[in-house]
Parts: sequence; C-alpha cells; structure tokens
Amino acid sequence: MQTPTQATYRVLEWTSYLLPFVLLVGFVSYFGGNVPMWDQWEYPLLFEKVFQGEATWSDFFEPHNGHRIVLPKVIITFLAFFTNWDIRVELALTLLLAALTFFAIYRLGGQGRGIFSYLAHLITACLIFSWGQYENWLWGFQLMWWLVNAGVVFAIVLLSRVNRQNYLKMVGGATLLCGLVSFSSAHGLVSWIALVVLIGTAPIETSQKVRSGIVWTIGFCLCMGLYSMNYPVSPDQDWGILLGDLGRTGQFFLNILGSPLGHTPNLYPLVVLLALSGFLLLTTLWNRPVSEETDVRQRLRRFGIEGGIALLAVVGMVLLVMSKSGKDDLFPITLIGLFLVINFVGLSIYGIWFASPEFRQSSMPWVVLGGFALGFAGMTTLGRADLGAEQALASRYTTGALWLVVAIVQLWRVCLEAIPSPNNEWRPLLIRRYCMWSGALAILIVVNAQDAFTKAEQWKQKIEIGQQCLEIVHYLNTLAGNYHCLQELYPDRSEVKRRAELLEVVGLRQFSQNIPFVESSGMAPGALERSMVQGNRATLIGWVNRPDKNQSPQIIGIGYEGDSYFVVSAFSHPDVKRTLDDGKTVQTKWGSAFYVASSDRPPLQAWWYDSEQQQFVLIPDPQ
Repeated sequence: MQTPTQATYRVLEWTSYLLPFVLLVGFVSYFGGNVPMWDQWEYPLLFEKVFQGEATWSDFFEPHNGHRIVLPKVIITFLAFFTNWDIRVELALTLLLAALTFFAIYRLGGQGRGIFSYLAHLITACLIFSWGQYENWLWGFQLMWWLVNAGVVFAIVLLSRVNRQNYLKMVGGATLLCGLVSFSSAHGLVSWIALVVLIGTAPIETSQKVRSGIVWTIGFCLCMGLYSMNYPVSPDQDWGILLGDLGRTGQFFLNILGSPLGHTPNLYPLVVLLALSGFLLLTTLWNRPVSEETDVRQRLRRFGIEGGIALLAVVGMVLLVMSKSGKDDLFPITLIGLFLVINFVGLSIYGIWFASPEFRQSSMPWVVLGGFALGFAGMTTLGRADLGAEQALASRYTTGALWLVVAIVQLWRVCLEAIPSPNNEWRPLLIRRYCMWSGALAILIVVNAQDAFTKAEQWKQKIEIGQQCLEIVHYLNTLAGNYHCLQELYPDRSEVKRRAELLEVVGLRQFSQNIPFVESSGMAPGALERSMVQGNRATLIGWVNRPDKNQSPQIIGIGYEGDSYFVVSAFSHPDVKRTLDDGKTVQTKWGSAFYVASSDRPPLQAWWYDSEQQQFVLIPDPQ
C-alpha cells in the first residue's frame, strides 16, 4: 500500500518520464503529414497486386535496398487498406511502439526508487523519444526501425526473466521475436548474436542451457537460411575502400555511435563538459571511503573498472586538446562515439568478469543491449562507409545507435546502486557529480533536438509541396525534361505519376481532374518579374501573394497559353519575401529556368495553384 507521499512521488516521476513523449507527439503532429515520400512510392505496386488478388509471397519477401522488410510490408499493406493509406496512422504506430519499448526498459531496470534510478530512466526517456530521430518519426516507411527496437527489447526482457520451469518457453518467445525483427530490417539479424549471451550467462542448470541453446541455434539457422534464399549480391560494394582507409571506416563507425548525442558541428565545449563530468564522477568513485576492503582481488576489481575508464577518459580529453579544431567538423562527434565505446567496454568488462554474480545478472541485459548497438553500427559501416563519414549522421541511424547510450546510462546506475555508502558525506558528492554527468548528456540531447527542429521544418515544406503537387498530378506533363514538384516526392516523376494513378485505381487516393483555370477578378495573386525565351531556353521569375495564415510554399505551374498541362512547376520560397506598398500584402519569390521544345510555341503563362479553392489562378504578365 503506497503512502500519499509515495503516490505523489510516483505521479511526479511518471510525469517527468512522459513529458518527452508528449513533446514528441506534438512534434510529430505538427511536422508529420499524409503524403508518401521516396521509398513509400514502392508500395502502390504492391497495393495493386493485393487489390487484384495477384500478390504472392515473393512480393513481400523480395529485398528492398538489401533489407527483407516482410513484417513492415504486411503491416503497412493492412493499414493502407484499412485506413485508405493514411500515413499518419503509421506514424502513430511508431510512437506506440516507442512508448511500449520505454515501458519495457523501465521494467527491465527494476523500477528502482533512488536518485540514480530516476536519472537513468529520465535520460533513457529523453533518448528514446528524442527529436534527433526526426526522419524515423515523420516518415511512415521507417516503421521498421521501431519494430526492430521493440522486438529486441522485449526479447531481452523475456531472456532476463529467469524462471527455471518456463525458461525454455521464454527462449522460444525470444526466438520468435528475433525472427520477426530479422525480417523487418537487416540489422535485426544482429539480435541473434547479441542476445545469445543472455542464454549463456543465465543462472540455470547446464541441461537447460543446452536445450535453450539448441532452440536458439535452430531458429538462427532457419532464419539465416530463409534470409539468404535468392538474396542478390551487390556488385557495387567496394571492400577495398573499407580496408584501405581504416581511419575513415573507423570514423564512420564512431560517428554512428556518437550521433544520438551530436548531429551538429562545433560541439567542442559540450564534449569537454561530457568528458569532464565523467572524469569527476570517476574520481569520486576512485576516492570513495572503503571499509574492510583488504582482499587483493577486491582492490584489483576496483582498479580495473575505475582506473581503466578514468585513464581512457583522460586520453579522450588529451586527444581533444591535440585535435585541430575547424579542420574536421565531425571530430567532436567522433570523439563522443569514442568516449561512449570506452565507457561501455569498461563497464561491460567489469560486469562480466569482475563483479559479483548478482551484479552480473543485473548488468547483462544492458551489456547485451549495448552490444546490439555496436553490432548495428558495425553492419551499417560495412554497407555504407564508402558514402563518407557525414552519411553516418543520417537521422535514421540514431534510432539504432541510441541503445549504446541507454546501456551506458543503465550500467552506471547498476554500478552506483551496488556500491555501499559507509558515511553520509561521500554520497551527496557522488549524487551531485552523477547529476552533472547526466546534465551533460541532457544538454547534448537538447542541442540535437534544436538541430532536428530545423531539419523537420524543411521536411514539413517538402510535405506541403508534395501535398499540393499530388492534388494537381493530372495536370503535370512529366515527359518534359524539366523540374517538376513531383521530384520532391520521388526521383522519377513519370513513375510517381503512374503510381499515383494506381492509388486511384485501388481506391486509396483520389486526385482532382477538373480543376478550373481562372483569372482573378480582384487583386492579382502575384506578378511576373521576368519572362524571357532565348532559343530553347526559358526563364520565368515572379512573386506570389502569401495568404496571411499560410507560411507554406506556393505551387506555380508554367505552361503554354491554351494548354491544360504544365511543362514545368516551381514553388515559392517563404524566406524570400517582400511587402507591397499597401503594407499588408506579403509576396514570396519563385523562379524557374527550363528548356522548351521550340521558340515558335505560344507564349508561356504562369498559374498559381490555390489549394483552398482548388483552382489555378493566372499570374498576369505586366508586359
């Protein structure tokens, strides 16, 4: 029975845990949209086959960019026909998976009540619900990332529940989950290798370990055998680049691991703060009072974990001082990745080989979780390192790498909670320095969120352009060799137009085919500033009125007089604006340079698409 004070504490505790989630929901609600982007345009082909009853297993099983995404395809296809492919439902499902994953992490952490437990779970919540993963939060196609995360965490929870009578059933459940995540994204295969450690270290009888190992091995072999069936081998992978430039390969690997705490350059002051706070925490542990610690093994244990990590932290700071600031903007992020690997390796060695059996059992789930993150980073490095170190900072990779930081935070919690406090003077100092270290992590997460907010605004503009462009898709002549707004959605504009028509066929989208062309009877919607055709090269530049409450880009269609198709489309830039003499009308600039088939064609005209009234309004040429 909880006392009123305990109940109040629990409410405040969970309020602070849920605050990052609530902020994330607002973030997704504001920046998300119901517009297919990029890889999502592969789905209309699958939807057509399902609609016609011609879909086969191979349609779901065939790889997509090297990944067998069977489970995401099944879920998204079901949701598409159930919700008329409302992509916002996919975003909501992603949020739900993230929330369930945090709850599982909280349960795995033992639901402690101390300050160390609270700070560890709070930082974990901030990492799981961080805006730095904006690409995976705002793009429904990335549902696969949180399917993998949720499956791996729940499998760890099952294998960490040591029930001697039902442990084989737990292993069976974890085997099924690993199979599902393996067919959600390629890095799900890492779970088989990472999680087997939990079976090997479980405090159960040897016979149970053997049976569990057999079940796990059979599941792994079946999964790998099925995965490799007709798997295409990419001829483009240049292994010589990876082996010939190990420095760049290593930087790519560390940048992935450092990405949850750093996406922006010039992070040197924050890296110093993180390293310094970690060093102070370690020195506090080093100088803590020790009672009855005369055993040589105990002293070696303490030296192994604290002295080793403290030394590596000092080495990291020396590297920072020796680095050439400004010549490599990615170096701070690389250093963060190095700092995290050092922490994790030191804590893992202590937890596996030096600590007590009770400590080992408490720390193993986090060692496995961090190992999964390292495996993910390694697999991604093998497949993507040739794209350059900056590619490692892609927002989507943050979702797989964040588990290393979570593992470190939770391992520190386990370590600190296991250390007795003989007097009252030392513990407050340890708490203050642990808070300082946690604060350094929080600051880096907030800085990442600010960068993500800026990039999410750019994403929202693409969504708004794509929404308007799809509304007029039947009026775009995609055969022309010039830019069309459809290219914001998919590189091949002709293909995206064809697939948009497929969505109409299967009843998942409807796009207008009767949009009127009108001339404004009142104030003109804008003005042409330049209209010039020289040979087969045309240039049109102008301004369009910005509605008072609409900050989004405006679509401009450019075509020949008398035609109902646009040879090219442009969009206004909200950040390039002017105010007319009336002091009220704000206009944003647009422009397009493109090729025309012949200079003998009729004059070019520009039309503004009024998405609210569903009409094209002529932009007059003052000439």
